[in-house]
Amino acid sequence: MARVLVVDDNAGVRNMLVDLISMNGHDVTQAADGIAALEMLRTNPLPNLLVTDGSMPRMDGIELARRARRLGVLKILMVTGDSHIYRDGALAAGVDRVIEKPVDFAELSRTVAELLI
Repeated sequence: MARVLVVDDNAGVRNMLVDLISMNGHDVTQAADGIAALEMLRTNPLPNLLVTDGSMPRMDGIELARRARRLGVLKILMVTGDSHIYRDGALAAGVDRVIEKPVDFAELSRTVAELLI
């Protein structure tokens, strides 16, 4: 069972991601923004996978990815409705994959499984 941290400022999207990833047997925690996520990364065992939104208040997903990498997070997935804006910056910041919102459930499950191998 992998540890996954889901970060999204939209509670509905965040809960949907948590539910979908949990259905595959993973231990999922959540944070409402990048600042809260960083605090969790500093005070808890690192997740096997960080799943983050791109556009969030206080700290966007690109900055969260940069800081998470420095803390030792090995796998990062960005789930965003603005992939055309975030893709290049996300990949440069260390994001492993970027997928589009609205989330295709099969694509999410497949991508999470691939990143956790």
